[in-house]
Amino acid sequence: MNQQNLKGYAFMKRSDEERLKKIESYCKETFLFVSETDLRSFLKDLKTIRAVTMTLVQIGELVYKLSDEIKNDHPDVPWRQIAGLRHRLVHDYDNTDYAAVWDIVQVNIPELVANIKTILENSNKENHENKT
Repeated sequence: MNQQNLKGYAFMKRSDEERLKKIESYCKETFLFVSETDLRSFLKDLKTIRAVTMTLVQIGELVYKLSDEIKNDHPDVPWRQIAGLRHRLVHDYDNTDYAAVWDIVQVNIPELVANIKTILENSNKENHENKT
């Protein structure tokens, strides 16, 4: 990540930091929900499907509420697609492809966690540098 991407992080809105941490927390919950299952079992387990879907809805809502500054500073994170997933899960629930949801949890959620950790680490690093 270059220095230009770090500009303004010392002044990251507290609500953005809180939202990013909450997104990370929901991602970890999602991992817990599927940790002892496989796709076949997942597709047969309505409680796990509902739990995973709800966390994805929450993640999408929090992403939607992030500031444009954070989203613009990190165009490599698919913010629009994450928020769009929330919209699709809420408004087209009966047509949800749960195998695709499984893939999102297995592939995209770990990527999102890694991106959020990087964003938060860079923010904390810059905040610390500005205090010294």
